[in-house]
Amino acid sequence: MSAQTSKLESLIEVAQESSSDKRRELLEGVTDLFLDPGPGMNAGEQHIAADILSRVAAEVEREVRARLSYRLADLENAPVDLIRQLANDEIQVARPLLERSGALSEADLI
Repeated sequence: MSAQTSKLESLIEVAQESSSDKRRELLEGVTDLFLDPGPGMNAGEQHIAADILSRVAAEVEREVRARLSYRLADLENAPVDLIRQLANDEIQVARPLLERSGALSEADLI
């Protein structure tokens, strides 16, 4: 079993629990998949991961969303819809993306 497969199986277990701590753990784990410098995810996996991040981000506290925003701000393959979602959040969440993300177009910023 590869390390990537092991991570995914672990995240599936975490996703089955709805506690705030488990939601935060799921968000961090899926974000780590985007940030992993290894072989990376294919387009389908990226789409699924982005969907998970968007849904979970809507359920967690501002501080957790702010950390997610900070971690994704410089990521070249950051999911654009999630970046837009977070950029339209409270300023503590949006600031890193508004200042640093290349995923936002001029139209997004306006």
